[in-house]
Amino acid sequence: MIRLDTGSVLDLHFYFLDLSDHPCGAMTGNAKLDASAAAVAPYFQNDYLGSLRALLSRSAGLELGDRSTYEDVAHLEFDELEVSDAGSLLKLGKHADGINVFFVRSLSPAGLQAFAPNPGPAGVGGTRQSGIVIGLDTLCYRSWPALARLTAHELARYMGLPHNVELDTAHHPGWRDPFSDSDDSSNNLMYFSDRAGPDAPAGIELSPGQRQALVRSAVLR
Repeated sequence: MIRLDTGSVLDLHFYFLDLSDHPCGAMTGNAKLDASAAAVAPYFQNDYLGSLRALLSRSAGLELGDRSTYEDVAHLEFDELEVSDAGSLLKLGKHADGINVFFVRSLSPAGLQAFAPNPGPAGVGGTRQSGIVIGLDTLCYRSWPALARLTAHELARYMGLPHNVELDTAHHPGWRDPFSDSDDSSNNLMYFSDRAGPDAPAGIELSPGQRQALVRSAVLR
């Protein structure tokens, strides 16, 4: 499902599992991150959303909309989420417009930072693919702007972009994304890892073909 025209505005709907006494609490001023805090806290509004807004504008020509919502989710069984059960959580994503974004304490298996269907359903809420999931334990070793980059990557996957290159290219050297103007550079937002090297973050660039695919996403308005 794609747009016949192009869109530029992306609305996000934020859901917060129980993040009290989070091990990365220093990144939230040692205060609980919940819906009411996120709506006003500088670390969320400026460091996170401000970085996400700037990244989406620069990389894809998209803007975050003014219809963001913030809700708490009282489902303790999903606080520490097995990715195999992500669909059960995403069914709680009730908003059909934009993209539902869930923040959980952690994701399993260990090392997994986020999850997104590729692509996710546009204009449909309440399905096992209606949203993306971000693990907040990422903040124990990444900054809020780095988390924004990770979120942008997952949002783009939800909107239909594949990785520009996959981890196992040694075994599948012919696999690349379908865009003739993209390459396998770690400078690309859709690089399979959030790290280009041990001490270097992956990039935020998108090719014209990738950008054109994004603005055709039906999640935009």
